[in-house]
Amino acid sequence: WVSASVDGGAWPEEVAYVGGAEIVVFGGGFDPDDPVGYSCVFVDAAQGSCTPGVAGCLSSNSSGHTLPEGLRGPAKAAGWGNFTCFAPAWLYERRAAYLRVYRGDELIEKAYSTGLSTTFAGDPVLDPQHNHNGPSKGSALVSVVGSGFGLNDLSLRVRIGDKVCEASEWSSDTAVQCKIPRKPVGGNKQVDLVLSVSPYRKAELPLGFNYDGPKINGVSRLEDPACNSTTANCTIVSNGPSLGGETVTLTGTQFMTFDLSPRGTVGGTGCEASVWASDTSVFCKLPSGAGVQKSGTIIVADDEAEVTQAFSYDRPSPRNGSGLMSTRGGAVVNATGADFGGADYSARLRTGGSACVASQWFSDTAVQCMSAAGVGMLRSLVVTGGEHTNVGTLTEAVAYQAPEVWAAEAAGASPPDVGGVNLAPLGQVTMVLVTGGSFGQAGYTPAARVGGSAAEETVWVSDSSVVARAPRGLAGTRLVVVTSGVQQGTKVEALSYDAPSLLAGHAKVDEGVQSEGYAFSGSG
Repeated sequence: WVSASVDGGAWPEEVAYVGGAEIVVFGGGFDPDDPVGYSCVFVDAAQGSCTPGVAGCLSSNSSGHTLPEGLRGPAKAAGWGNFTCFAPAWLYERRAAYLRVYRGDELIEKAYSTGLSTTFAGDPVLDPQHNHNGPSKGSALVSVVGSGFGLNDLSLRVRIGDKVCEASEWSSDTAVQCKIPRKPVGGNKQVDLVLSVSPYRKAELPLGFNYDGPKINGVSRLEDPACNSTTANCTIVSNGPSLGGETVTLTGTQFMTFDLSPRGTVGGTGCEASVWASDTSVFCKLPSGAGVQKSGTIIVADDEAEVTQAFSYDRPSPRNGSGLMSTRGGAVVNATGADFGGADYSARLRTGGSACVASQWFSDTAVQCMSAAGVGMLRSLVVTGGEHTNVGTLTEAVAYQAPEVWAAEAAGASPPDVGGVNLAPLGQVTMVLVTGGSFGQAGYTPAARVGGSAAEETVWVSDSSVVARAPRGLAGTRLVVVTSGVQQGTKVEALSYDAPSLLAGHAKVDEGVQSEGYAFSGSG
């Protein structure tokens, strides 16, 4: 043979180290029907005339395993003057090599000049844009992506961190499948990624591989702890008692295939106990707490995962309320029930729309407070545990003391500081001072009534007195009623109107008799 071309051009100074370049060898005497066939063999340029196949002679053959079957020789001659082969992969430290041509094991000498030499250039490259990641538990197949991995399986190896993949399988020049090793306990999640085609052809991607930590999807429990989920259809819920103590399940993935003493939390509080069950579940003894839409957290070998709005503690459930409240406030109100909290989570009581002056948590079943001032009956009792959304209500639970009327005094047009219980008729402006209790610490729209007639105006003075403008009326004893809020206080025979008094009478012809006096009534 006398010369050769590569990929249709002149002999190059460099070819790709993975091989595959098309080489046309020109010469004479090539037999297209020769069953032995022809090969292109590259020999380490530094070793001169060493014989391929002899120990220590570094060479690579176009008929060898570094090329896929479609490119691999021996090649058939296209005619008397040439044949085509493909450059093999070159995996040695020194990159320069001479081309030799063989018929089987027989060297075909080059005529007229020395042999042709070239340099096998390039290295494998890992794609930094590809997301190389896999589960911490290992044993999963992941794709390692890049270029220059070889045109055929070159028995390459992949290393993740300090560990070699359990198995590496070549897919193409741009992809390798790797069965990743397990992340060492306490090891970094982000580690170096190294691909080796040979000791001298490597690709390195610093911190190029990420171990996926655990992922948590939810926090749940059996609604009936006695239900056997393996034999029955059990109801799964995502809530539990404020006192805690129930077994809940943290579900997700990558909790590892063996027990690494995982730790769970609910709402930021560590589980009283955590027990590994599988790669997808961890049992947790629910800590006490309060509030709704709490997060759940799993920690496995220093890797942490969180799911938000996963679990709610049962809302406070007041079942009984005791205490007749003074309208002045300060009365002790007791609320009993459930789920007030296993500790003091700033539990607060409210009666109706008014917050208590002070609240005191005693246990998961008891809260006490000092009532605020107010009026009314059958007020709801509201318990708030920890968060403003964590509310439980008991309707018609407590009541304020009803108004009490002790006495009533008529004061004419003067300030109501005058004795006497007899009212002048409405022709004169008559004010009535009503004294008693539980009229309210403020004006809750009080209303007085004398007999069956409402006072024309009622003004709150204090928790123990109101002033009313007396209604029209005739002689007789009347009860006095004071309404504050929706409750009433009554005093019977509290006031009487003056009886009519005749002072003089005059008779006139055709006009009848004219009587003079007072207390004849304000209207006919």
